[in-house]
Amino acid sequence: MTGEESDPPTKQISSTVAPLPPVSRRLDDLVPFSCRLPTCTPIFVHRPVSPLFSKRAMSFSPQRTNSRGPLRLILAVAVLGWIAVRWISSDPGQSSGGGGPPEPSGPYTSEVDEGLGIAVVIVLDNSGSMEGPAAGDAEPKYRVARRSLQEMLAVTDSFSALNPELPVKVGLFWFSGNVRRVLPIEPYNPARVTEALSQIPEPNGSTAIGTAMHAAREELYRSGTFRKHMVVITDGENTDGPSPSSVGREIFRYSEGSVQLHFVAFDTDPGKFGFLSEVDGTLLAASNADLLRSGLDELYRTGILAESMEGIEPSIR
Repeated sequence: MTGEESDPPTKQISSTVAPLPPVSRRLDDLVPFSCRLPTCTPIFVHRPVSPLFSKRAMSFSPQRTNSRGPLRLILAVAVLGWIAVRWISSDPGQSSGGGGPPEPSGPYTSEVDEGLGIAVVIVLDNSGSMEGPAAGDAEPKYRVARRSLQEMLAVTDSFSALNPELPVKVGLFWFSGNVRRVLPIEPYNPARVTEALSQIPEPNGSTAIGTAMHAAREELYRSGTFRKHMVVITDGENTDGPSPSSVGREIFRYSEGSVQLHFVAFDTDPGKFGFLSEVDGTLLAASNADLLRSGLDELYRTGILAESMEGIEPSIR
């Protein structure tokens, strides 16, 4: 006998969120290369049905038989395979280069209830070029960058002690041609940051900055905080997947004030990221190891922690 089965339906979710109050930005004195970012909003990423379960993949033509057993077995295997692929592709900890989610049709929406707090997701370049020497330091760039990040975040403990009502959450991604999350967004813990950094392999591969930005933005909308910051540290230019300029403009367009973009051009021409002036982002030029350390420290203290205190009622400070 012959028969056709329809593809399993995909779920589409759409919701909106009310605009957030604008965020004031004060980072003029950080470095000569600086621009501004107002405020942003969340995005729901629709994951299309796996091509393994498309009509094309299911267009087999079994011979006529008096038994339904073989056909049912084939259909069961196909369904189980589709479920397995969908489950693997839904892992938020890993993304592949070469593309991004489809253009959103409305403003981003948070996955959880939001309140006071600061969320910082760090997006660290781990492409092959990061293995090169860092100007002004005996160590390669990737080691200098990881050590500088730990030093930057060390001030969080003292900030949290003075502002217990304003929790700080940190997440960490690394990218080359692919993107990997090594620390989900969670309350800052120095031991967890050290452990996450130790999980990053030796640098290798291409540079998928835009893909990494998509993954980091999704993570920020799981943070549950109003203030969201994305810090991208890279020594090169995008060579794989969507461009950071297109992703940055998308975040800016579909946001209403909750994500702020900060780019650190480490030992590379900051002019590659000129699009940040169009989306009110912050661009830090660090041509050597010393400027990277001091620049990250200043960015975190004044551009993220101190800035997040603006607009908060004195009674809850």
